[in-house]
Amino acid sequence: DVAIKRLLQNNWRSASPAEVEAVLEEARNAARLTGHKNIVQVYGAFEEQGEGFLVMEYVDGPSLDRIFKEHSLKGSWIPTDEALEYLRQILEGLVFAHSSGLIHRDIKPSNILISKLGVVKLADFGIAKQMTFTRVAPTLGTESGFAATGSQSFMSYEQTRGEQLDQRTDIFSAGILGYLLLTGRHPFNHPSAAFSIFDLIREPGYSCFEISPRPDLPESVRKAVIKMLTKDRSLRYHSVYEPLAELTRGSSQVCPECSTQNPVGFNFCGQCATPLRTK
Repeated sequence: DVAIKRLLQNNWRSASPAEVEAVLEEARNAARLTGHKNIVQVYGAFEEQGEGFLVMEYVDGPSLDRIFKEHSLKGSWIPTDEALEYLRQILEGLVFAHSSGLIHRDIKPSNILISKLGVVKLADFGIAKQMTFTRVAPTLGTESGFAATGSQSFMSYEQTRGEQLDQRTDIFSAGILGYLLLTGRHPFNHPSAAFSIFDLIREPGYSCFEISPRPDLPESVRKAVIKMLTKDRSLRYHSVYEPLAELTRGSSQVCPECSTQNPVGFNFCGQCATPLRTK
């Protein structure tokens, strides 16, 4: 079974050859991310009768967005151990993507799928870009001539300001997801509701509230999520591996080849079968 994404017919037919090629290039970028359990596999892209299609791995479970809504309607929230497991797998997928030279730039609940077996899948690398720093033409609503892309409530600080992006952008957005998973609240949703989330992400002088200490949440993880949300990129984590290491400290070992976490005592990686050595 596969999932087929049908691109909007009117948009596709009115697109210029350069725009069509850009979509196909994005599909080729996503198809490079092969063989990791935490990333939805893209098998290819094709045109048929003037329409565009993407062929992808079928995931037999809901999005994180739907899980959030179901818990909200019930007045409950995700247990801490389950939330930490989701966050760990999200970061593992990002480690693999970044090691392949791609940043996602649109990490949000609707782009995180959870299979029936509890495997997290990062989906929709539709605006993913290679880790290059090419300046683009000025775009409406941006500064310094760098394009702003992504979803407003889950953008990084630098995305909201139209600045140059790198892997730390994904770290910030993953931090927003981590905060949500652990608290049930968006880190930049002010209790007064007098300000939009986008405005508070964009405001350099505003920092999110600390996550309250509690027995079921390791202190190192609590501090790691807050550091992921640092607006000054020089003070934020520079690699996804760093917060991932805090989440798994003492309970697992990291594969030196693909960065997958494996239980302590395993001799070979469960993802790529590489012999495990101390990193």
